[in-house]
Amino acid sequence: MGNDQCPVALFTGATAGIGEAILKAYAKQHRDARIYFVGRNEASARKIIEDVREIWTDGQGGVENEGAITFIKADLTLLRNVQSVVEEVKRREGETSEHHDAPLVLTFYSRAYLTYGLLPLLRSSKTPNGARVISILAPGEEGPLYLEDLDLKDRHPTVIDWIFPEWLRRLTGLDPGYMMLRISHSVIMTTLFFEELARRERERIQEAHSTTETAPDVLGHGGGKAGVSFLHVYPGLVKTKEFERGDFPAALKFFFTWIMLPLITPIAVAAEKVGESVASMAKDKRFGLSRSAEGEQAGAAELGSDRVRGSGSYCLSWDGRRMVKDNVLEALRKKGASELLWEHLVEGFGGLDAMTVE
Repeated sequence: MGNDQCPVALFTGATAGIGEAILKAYAKQHRDARIYFVGRNEASARKIIEDVREIWTDGQGGVENEGAITFIKADLTLLRNVQSVVEEVKRREGETSEHHDAPLVLTFYSRAYLTYGLLPLLRSSKTPNGARVISILAPGEEGPLYLEDLDLKDRHPTVIDWIFPEWLRRLTGLDPGYMMLRISHSVIMTTLFFEELARRERERIQEAHSTTETAPDVLGHGGGKAGVSFLHVYPGLVKTKEFERGDFPAALKFFFTWIMLPLITPIAVAAEKVGESVASMAKDKRFGLSRSAEGEQAGAAELGSDRVRGSGSYCLSWDGRRMVKDNVLEALRKKGASELLWEHLVEGFGGLDAMTVE
């Protein structure tokens, strides 16, 4: 996003682990970028800023390039804080108590709000292949979605309950079945939300082109010529120190640090490698938005999450391969899941001034 030729990027969850690796990889690839990143750990943020400035230094003690990096301290488990982040980024770029489950806010609602709230800035991007929204979660891990309880206010039974019954959940303070259900909800809602945004983006661009063939720059005013595309990316098995450093329950921290991490180490992918690959998706023409299924960009584009080439919504593995359970999503689309989710977001975000759902 950004109105000038300088790339602008916003990162959440980037003060450690995969997010930090992607941020630094992006900084290496865009030495003139304006980078914003959001988190709670100021000490980690200061170190990241130092590391990025070192990346941007010419290697011989010379002056830094034109890049700038800004840390915004915020707890994104509260949507009112997400609203503050949106307003802060808008202010810097020249534009002017909740019932949600905290893990769902982190994995879906805060991302959805940030994405939609910053769409005007994203649409003004003049990058040749369009602005990008990249959400790191878990496409390909789609599972149950409770359309009547998208917020997961109730605890629903899961197959894991057979091996992790209620007495064990009380003893350990862990509920792996419900954790997996939260992930499933976040994964599916992210993909459906991105598909709806991409559909609206295609309609916006097609309408602009149909009404002004002689004035192509009309799309530059609140509407970038290449449009915005939305990428839902699975990072794979990456070994990080996130659980060691994070504010997690002791039992969960022990389980992941001393049981899971040693098991995945032999097959884990280096965070730096994932970071480099995901950062490169920000300008890869394969993941852009075509003006139509038969549009001029469609031939170079990949198959979207909705099985339309160049649709602007993509579910990918960290190395760019398409990764999604088509059968699960298709069944949900037939049930009207996309419309129900959109209505759910309209209702949920209706009281927040910065969110005006079109």
